[in-house]
Amino acid sequence: MHKRPRQVLIADATRARMFHVQHGTLVPTPVWELATEIESSGDIASDRPGRGRDEGGEGRHQKGPSTDPHRYQKTRFAHGLAQRVERDRVHHRLDSLLIVAPPRTLGDLRRELSGAARTIVHSEIPKDLAHLGPGEIGAHLGAVLRA
Repeated sequence: MHKRPRQVLIADATRARMFHVQHGTLVPTPVWELATEIESSGDIASDRPGRGRDEGGEGRHQKGPSTDPHRYQKTRFAHGLAQRVERDRVHHRLDSLLIVAPPRTLGDLRRELSGAARTIVHSEIPKDLAHLGPGEIGAHLGAVLRA
């Protein structure tokens, strides 16, 4: 494994950008970007929840949704992102990857990455830098990119 990461994946629940890190520079070069939009709750779950009966005969009650639609969309995005990372790994475009994402997104991505893709992960940083430009990302990750 390399002493420092050669690629940096910056992600949050709806956007991901892959960067290449040139030796001797702290400003990563953009390679690709993925994005999705999270639909509003009204658009996702427009049906009314079902109703059920209590076992003890206390009456009827409304059933809540079994899954959070927003959460489901975020895990689907992590799944698609993991597939993209795997494709890049297979085509030898990735060899030492730093992943920077908020804790929940990082966990989703970690669960979705294949075993082979996890072997190229240099390190992970639980931080939200998705809204920053390449120069600002380099400033936040300077110590890791210099190592």
